[in-house]
Amino acid sequence: MVVPENLKGSHDNVFSFPAPALDLAFDDGLIDQVKQVWKAIMGDEADENNFLKFDDREGMIDEEEANETM
Repeated sequence: MVVPENLKGSHDNVFSFPAPALDLAFDDGLIDQVKQVWKAIMGDEADENNFLKFDDREGMIDEEEANETM
């Protein structure tokens, strides 16, 4: 995976993101940049189905479970 020149930092293993926009709306392009860097870091192990997927923390309940207990 090739990382765009604008995200490369001073070393091969350093990435540099541009300053975030100060708009009220979230810039979806930021997610694309993060995904490109994630793919570069993960290499062959990068599985797009696992991008931004997180395991549940032990002892934590999600919103649906919290609403059911109320």
